[in-house]
Amino acid sequence: MKFTAFASDLGDAQGNPCLVERVQARPGDTPQPAETTLCRTWSLGQHRAGVRCWTGKGEEIQCCGHGLLSCAAWWMTLWGGEGTLVMGRSEIPCRQTDDLTWLGFARISCRYSGLPDWAHSHFGATPVAAALAGPDDGYMILRWPDNFQLTQLRVPLASLGDHTRRAVIATCRHSDSPAAVGLRYFAPQYGTPEDTATGSAMRVLADFWAMALGFDALHGRQDSPRGGELFSRIEGDIAWVGGRVKGPGEASGGATGI
Repeated sequence: MKFTAFASDLGDAQGNPCLVERVQARPGDTPQPAETTLCRTWSLGQHRAGVRCWTGKGEEIQCCGHGLLSCAAWWMTLWGGEGTLVMGRSEIPCRQTDDLTWLGFARISCRYSGLPDWAHSHFGATPVAAALAGPDDGYMILRWPDNFQLTQLRVPLASLGDHTRRAVIATCRHSDSPAAVGLRYFAPQYGTPEDTATGSAMRVLADFWAMALGFDALHGRQDSPRGGELFSRIEGDIAWVGGRVKGPGEASGGATGI
């Protein structure tokens, strides 16, 4: 079953596609290279399911937002309501509201850091703030001025890995709408020069913008060539990430809030 996560019904955001396969038990084999993300999912009992995801190159993805969102939307049509997905050691609740599907992740705390001196040479523009999240191979958030055109940024080369092991999330605030932000996601050192629509990045930005401006909800636009529309909401220690999921021949999901 082919799904597209973080697509938009109103704008031109095309979202991130993936192929979902239901299997009988946790798969142990590595799939052959394919044209898109592959997610294999299996039942773990009452309203619970396991998920493993791989890139088109056959490399396993440790936290695949668009794959999890697609699996959640599909399973909830069978469950008739909310449930839990298990990926690795993480248990991720899922639910739907109107036209959006939501995933509940444990929050990742962000902390401000100094501006990297290599940012301009790799991206062609200098950010105004920087922050870190997670371990040394986690995330670096680079904030540009309000209303900056993130599409102007260059896609960094794999040489970015000479400076950092972190994936880089570029972001800025759009002042024409409350809690609206733009983002792009780059990880060339891991074979992903730029991702299309990145739920794990929105999970990080939920905490970053809460720290920066006190936002507890976001409406994000990922300014990749395909584009993606993403949402977040913070509830205590949970960062909910939401988006629209379109399945074969129809749309499924939940709303503009939870």
